[in-house]
Amino acid sequence: MIINKLAALCKKNGGFLIKDQTTRDNIALGDPCQWIGVNGGMYLLQNMPYLEKANFATLLGYDSEKFKKAEVIHDKDGFWSVDIGDTAEDEKVATLSSIVCEREKYKMGFLLVDDRIEFINLGSLAPFADIEEYMKICARQDEKGQIYFVIKNGLITVGAIWPIVMSGDHVATELEAMARMARAAYRDREAKKAKIVNDAKKEAAKDRREQK
Repeated sequence: MIINKLAALCKKNGGFLIKDQTTRDNIALGDPCQWIGVNGGMYLLQNMPYLEKANFATLLGYDSEKFKKAEVIHDKDGFWSVDIGDTAEDEKVATLSSIVCEREKYKMGFLLVDDRIEFINLGSLAPFADIEEYMKICARQDEKGQIYFVIKNGLITVGAIWPIVMSGDHVATELEAMARMARAAYRDREAKKAKIVNDAKKEAAKDRREQK
């Protein structure tokens, strides 16, 4: 976990939610794990002592005045109504697309799960950049059948993100336009390569004729 990346998300969002986790995979934990929830994502704080609300100002690099103005909620009792255990029977591995669509407030990518596509804010993955080599993204469904994604470092769940709820078909229209431009660029490159090859063949044939 890259703390300064997580801090940037918290500050951009104007606040964050702290959640204590007392069980994991239905096993009671001797010491609670702590998670930070912010802007459609949740992040496990690993290898850290238990922190009270005030300690998060230091952890995330807030000065005292800005921390007072931030909306910070420490929920010591409940937890998100999603499964953030290390295993789940229904989870499916998702493939992250490298295509990025620039939207007003974030860079948007998409995850492919079987024949389904879900859009995500790529910024929500920034805190996991240090585990990119071992990171795996898996799709799960909550009790209402809504999809979300858990982030794994190897076999350990270290975070979760929620897809962006899209309204209208503007994204599909944008992607279709990108596809048309990509096909046009490909055809243009292929035509230029073919011209270079044909010109080279003509030049070689001319040289042979002149040598005779």
